[in-house]
Amino acid sequence: MAIDEAPGPAFPGSESPILEVIVKTALGAYERGEASVQAAIMNAAVNAWAEGHIEGEESCPGCW
Repeated sequence: MAIDEAPGPAFPGSESPILEVIVKTALGAYERGEASVQAAIMNAAVNAWAEGHIEGEESCPGCW
C-alpha cells in the first residue's frame, strides 16, 4: 500500500458528531463530579481512539 493510500489516524475527524458526543459526555461526567479531570480525559481519549479504529476499518477493509 502506498503512503498516500494509508488509512487516517486512529481518531475521528474534528468535525465528527461522534467525537462531539464523546467530548460532551466526558465533560459532563467531570462537571457532575462523576469523574476527575484525568479520568474524563482518559475516557474521551480511549473512546475517540476506538471510534477512529472503527472508522478506519470501515474506510479501508483490507488494511486490518
